[in-house]
Amino acid sequence: MDGYLYWQNEISQARTEARAFCNRFPWLTTLERQDLESHYTDFRVEVARATTRQVAQRCVDLRKEYEARYLQLRLHFFALALTALVVAATGLGILLVCN
Repeated sequence: MDGYLYWQNEISQARTEARAFCNRFPWLTTLERQDLESHYTDFRVEVARATTRQVAQRCVDLRKEYEARYLQLRLHFFALALTALVVAATGLGILLVCN
């Protein structure tokens, strides 16, 4: 639903911008104005589509980077915990042997 509403908003904004752009040229005929508005709207929507794809791809890339980093941190923490456990067990073993 969000994607649909997003695109409806993009198209609406593109049309509004196209009308505002064409208003700068009062000498255009109705047909020329309609043609220019249509081309402007199509161009603007294509730019929005390309931008959205780039953002979506960046989100995928960031997710992969964060997942890799999170895995690295978990492994690092696990290694530290295991080292602490070995040191504690060794220390306890030494204490038991000495007593």
